[in-house]
Amino acid sequence: MTGAAPATGTAVGATGTAPAAQQGTGGAFGGLGILPLIFVMVAVMMLMTTLSGRKEKKKRKALMDSLGKGDKVITIGGQIGVVDQVRETEVVLRIDENSNAKARFSKASIQQVLESAGKGGSEADSASNGTIEVKTKGEKLLSAR
Repeated sequence: MTGAAPATGTAVGATGTAPAAQQGTGGAFGGLGILPLIFVMVAVMMLMTTLSGRKEKKKRKALMDSLGKGDKVITIGGQIGVVDQVRETEVVLRIDENSNAKARFSKASIQQVLESAGKGGSEADSASNGTIEVKTKGEKLLSAR
């Protein structure tokens, strides 16, 4: 009986080697091909985080530098007041118009400027046409030239 032995294992191609997928090359990406891609992705994420942090710091510094007397602000705790004095590390806010009550807050506790005293729309318009607008306690608008 000189017949062919039953075939077991993998078939050998015409070149005499097994197909590449069966040689154990480490998957579809090939051994270490994905490692540099992971490093690049991590580096990009770190760069984006750093840049956004700098942007927020710049915005916060601009807010602190723009604080001035008469600005209406809100603190982190939700207290609304008008800036009476700006010091190096603290701000004095007038929190009640009727009793003229004032309170000291850390400058860092200012969250947002609601109305800026120096940049209001009506004040800018009145400066351009030479009139001065004055509001009395009854909120009546008096105009003078």
